[in-house]
Amino acid sequence: MGSSLTSMAWRNVQRQKRRSFLAALAMAMGVAVTMSLITWMAGMWDNMEVAMVDRLNGHFQISHPDYPATRQMFDAIEDVDTITAKLDANPDVTAYTVRMYGAALLGSDERTEGASLLGIIPSSESRFQDMDERITRGAWLPDEPGPQVVLGSGLAKRLKIDVGDELVAVSQAADGSLGNELYTVTGIIHTDLPQMDRTVAYIHLQTLSELLALEGRAHEIIALTPDRQMDALTPIVADIHDQVAPAGLVARPWWEVDPAALQLMSMRGVQEWITTLLFLGASVIGVINTMLMAVMERTREFGVLRALGMRKREIIQLVVAESSFLGLIAAVAGGILGGLISWYLVVHGIDMSVGGKGWEMGTVTIDPIIHGKMTLRGFLLPAVILFGFCVLAALWPAWKAARLNPVDALRAE
Repeated sequence: MGSSLTSMAWRNVQRQKRRSFLAALAMAMGVAVTMSLITWMAGMWDNMEVAMVDRLNGHFQISHPDYPATRQMFDAIEDVDTITAKLDANPDVTAYTVRMYGAALLGSDERTEGASLLGIIPSSESRFQDMDERITRGAWLPDEPGPQVVLGSGLAKRLKIDVGDELVAVSQAADGSLGNELYTVTGIIHTDLPQMDRTVAYIHLQTLSELLALEGRAHEIIALTPDRQMDALTPIVADIHDQVAPAGLVARPWWEVDPAALQLMSMRGVQEWITTLLFLGASVIGVINTMLMAVMERTREFGVLRALGMRKREIIQLVVAESSFLGLIAAVAGGILGGLISWYLVVHGIDMSVGGKGWEMGTVTIDPIIHGKMTLRGFLLPAVILFGFCVLAALWPAWKAARLNPVDALRAE
């Protein structure tokens, strides 16, 4: 009887071609739109993770245990060369950069502003964040230490200073003296981090260590690995921590460095489900309406079937099978259309620029063109949920059809 019910259900779907086509089309569009949105959002979330984790905090950080809380210049890494040698020998570390931080008063011919000095090794920092590609005017810092500085675009604007101009930096040194030095602006940089662009001046690590009387030391070592995901990164960080602990240092993964970033990233899956349920839920309303109309118009038919001995359970199976066929057709058609749209989003992306620039979200700037990212989950989730919705949506109309009294149904006009 199962194959007979399936054949009958398929004939019923074909019998009302226009209604079946419109219902399947509406659901297919829901699948396509949902799949495309999930693809685009996956690309946006990846973009945010790169900006918030890779570029801002790294996958893990090594520092003095007190430095994250105190930010005191004295809580520093003493033997930087030994720690970096361990990182060089570790195959799980793909890149790292050594940083020193200091506060200073920067003065140009026209303005004076408070700023943060970021001491870096130029070549390492460039590999870490492609800094030389983010220079808008001038050039990135040379590898040799010297009195050169690169300013964030916002800070340069506030100081009313440009490439080739000189500025003076005044800062409190670790030995209690007042450090001051004259620097030449070699470049202006615009990154994905608006706050840093407004407040940070980049100088060579050795140059800053001399200004602050902290020669041979650093405040943080920030590193990248092949995978930022927690399950892959946790054992790597644990191993690094065991190696640096004898030196009185700690290694912390990015989610401990920035819990707010972890909280934001955890919303990724929730947003996918909300988007899927909202769009496909609207499509399923059409399924319920279609199946209810089919049941009402076929009252006499169901009466005949019941009079010929078809049981209530088989009536329910028949109506559910019809709805399942509609859902299957919609899932396949929507998957093909959604795949084409997703392909376009992956290859070409969507320009989300504001005034020719990326849009800011918290402390980071998202790239102006968001490219999608196709995943197996994003491809299957809308189709599977739609098919499940179609089965569930048919239960009420099927139940109403099964409850029809054969005598009353046969009298229906």
